[in-house]
Amino acid sequence: MNLFKNMHKIYELCKIVKITRASYCRWIKNGKRECQIDFDLSLTKKIKIIFNYHNSLYGSPRIKFILNRTMQISQSKIARYMRILGLKSRIRVKKRFKKQVEIKKCNIGYTNIVNRHEIFIKKMNCE
Repeated sequence: MNLFKNMHKIYELCKIVKITRASYCRWIKNGKRECQIDFDLSLTKKIKIIFNYHNSLYGSPRIKFILNRTMQISQSKIARYMRILGLKSRIRVKKRFKKQVEIKKCNIGYTNIVNRHEIFIKKMNCE
């Protein structure tokens, strides 16, 4: 936009880019955001080492927990660095309980050795 600033009016350029004039003026006044300027290479190395050591199972919350032992850093910053580096943690699938397969009853005739059925019938007839 700075190249065309002398040839066109600011509000026309803002209309093309679809931003408000106030946003453009604030951006010029304050400069670029802090996260765009500051990119810590030592932090990226630490994140990569932790991520690869744990076989890409650790996401930003767990990496934050490990890094906060030595330095104070937010989870959102770690998540942003991971996004920039293209690191995505694998999601572990929870093992669920499998239903037992019902055993089909076979029609095999067994001899009634105990005679429990006959005793039960005799008791029912007595009452």
